Amino acid sequence: MEKAVVLSTLNSLGVEGLCPVCRANAWTGIGPEGDELPVKLLVVADADATSADSLPPGIRCAALICGRCGFVRLHSEGVLRRAT
Repeated sequence: MEKAVVLSTLNSLGVEGLCPVCRANAWTGIGPEGDELPVKLLVVADADATSADSLPPGIRCAALICGRCGFVRLHSEGVLRRAT
């Protein structure tokens, strides 16, 4: 999802747009241009689990990074897509 779509969807859901840490509105993504938002969260129950076969499928997220303080916020892509 594009950053503008993510931000407008969050706005339509009533999610506050300011960074909860520094109160800036300077969201960017990852990557050299700052417009790449997708990440995949993996949750590992066993600290010794190193094999890719032992990892759960994960959760697709849009990652927004505060350009002022570096705070990272994650939002489920599935929830965002359903809201658009």
